[in-house]
Amino acid sequence: MGFDHLGLYLYTGRKALAPAMTRDPQGALEYIDRTGADYFVVQPRQTRNEEESLDVKFQNPVLEQYPERFSLVFKDIESEISVYQVNP
Repeated sequence: MGFDHLGLYLYTGRKALAPAMTRDPQGALEYIDRTGADYFVVQPRQTRNEEESLDVKFQNPVLEQYPERFSLVFKDIESEISVYQVNP
């Protein structure tokens, strides 16, 4: 699950979904559980008209509110991409 879900699918061959675009961390976590996502990919993504990047608005709040549900499995310092495994 990540904002570049088409690229993730092409690179991995695994089903990929965009994360829930909600500012409600509980609703986002329920979406993750409902879709059965195994991984949560966090990548800085800036839009033209927004001051905050999408990861700051929609993904980081979920990680901050439910840290026990995610385990960091990969982090690229240069690109600032992080991959978290979703824990049950």
